[in-house]
This record gives sequence, structure tokens and C-alpha cells, in this order.
Amino acid sequence: MLGKAVLTGPHTITQGSAVDYLSENNAIAIATKEDELASLWQRLSTDNAWRQQLEASAKRAIDKLPDRVQIYREQISRVID
Repeated sequence: MLGKAVLTGPHTITQGSAVDYLSENNAIAIATKEDELASLWQRLSTDNAWRQQLEASAKRAIDKLPDRVQIYREQISRVID
């Protein structure tokens, strides 16, 4: 998911928050019906401009997330210092 085009089918309950975040950032293609997934895959495979747009949007969405490793380092540093 790190800067790559993301497709998903209609059943996203277990990944809801990630799917919602990517959707809010125009960084995911969501099939509303199971049979639509094949057509999205075909489009992703043949429409380079669309794929690149999804990839760029995914990269921007990931880049907006906080750096959790740095946050944890700072928290640990405060505790041990």
C-alpha cells in the first residue's frame, strides 16, 4: 500500500479504517459489486494514467500519516532520560 495503486472488493469490514482513509484521499478503487473487481483490475492494468494517479494519491496519503516510529522513540526517550 506504500505508494502503490490499491483495489478492493466490496467486503472491507475488517479493513474499514484503512479503506476509509484511502478513499477520503482518492487513493483506492473500490468495487461496489464483486463482478466489478475484474473490470477495475483490467482498467488498472491498461490505464497507466489512472494507475499513476492512484499511486500518487496513495503516496500522498501515506506521507500525511504521522511517523509512528519517531513518536515511539520520543516517548521512550522521555521515559528513560
